[in-house]
Amino acid sequence: MDNDLWDLIEATTEPPRQEDDEAAFKAWSKKNSTALHVIQISCGPDTIFEVIQISSAKTAWDTLEAMYVVSTGIYIQPARATEEIRLNIQDIEKGRSNQIKIIGSGMTGASIQINRIPGAALQMQRELQWFKEVESIVVARSKEHLNRDGLTPRELFTKKHIDLKKEGEKWMKGTSTSCTVVGALIVTIMFAAAFTVPGGNNQDTGVPVFLDKRLFMLFIIFDALSLFSSTTSVVMFLGILTSRYAEDDFLESLPRKMIIGLSTLFFSIAAMMTAFSTALLIMLQGQYSWLVIPVICLASVPVTLFILMQFPLLVDMCMSTYGPGIFDKKMKRWV
Repeated sequence: MDNDLWDLIEATTEPPRQEDDEAAFKAWSKKNSTALHVIQISCGPDTIFEVIQISSAKTAWDTLEAMYVVSTGIYIQPARATEEIRLNIQDIEKGRSNQIKIIGSGMTGASIQINRIPGAALQMQRELQWFKEVESIVVARSKEHLNRDGLTPRELFTKKHIDLKKEGEKWMKGTSTSCTVVGALIVTIMFAAAFTVPGGNNQDTGVPVFLDKRLFMLFIIFDALSLFSSTTSVVMFLGILTSRYAEDDFLESLPRKMIIGLSTLFFSIAAMMTAFSTALLIMLQGQYSWLVIPVICLASVPVTLFILMQFPLLVDMCMSTYGPGIFDKKMKRWV
């Protein structure tokens, strides 16, 4: 009100649109930014999280107002805000008011937000990222502040995320076990294929019959690539299965292993199908060469299916682990 911004909060009409009136839109934007700044700097570390990503001052005000009404049952008239807040704080300090239930950063996020993230492990990672981001901007003393149950934010986080952590561990182990079976099968096949090459070996020298053909060298290269990449994927998945599954492991260690494991498994399947197609091309040259194209098309089916089923998960995991942070890195630290 001192800054002549209250009419923005009381507004009942939609803000002007830039395409309709650019001057009015710029004036509104400047006023909105000022009002939003006033609201945000007036928030403490326990409430700033509720409005930090809101771009409308009116929406931010309404959000905080709804929180206050729900938690205390008290509505503050704007003209009496200062006096009512002062009296309410005095009542709280004297223990005469209702206890205010404050949802801190250590609590579990809303289910509607968590359900948008695929996999319990990535949900746990997102919760940890929120906690770390919030921890980086709050005042130092807030990190060790005790709630009414005598718990620090980190202790509260651990308590509230026990079930999600267990679900994340179960999801990680289940996915890794399934992928390990596939990877181990590819390792076995590609290792055997390296010694049972197309056309067989010369009985006198033991040298492969098609050794002088370029396609044969292509077969050997892709066979080796498939073998090495599948072995790498198996090692990564075994690393996940034998992990200690501490909370901080879900932040980067476990997702990184899963990313490497899925990437190398995908590459090994693609290389295996390429080696298979190359071997057929070597053996069916001549009158049966017409079979090569249909067989190659069929060989691309499992690769395509793997992309459709697992690639979105791989992309989500890469973005969640190595993508931009939750908050704006240029945001000032609250001191």
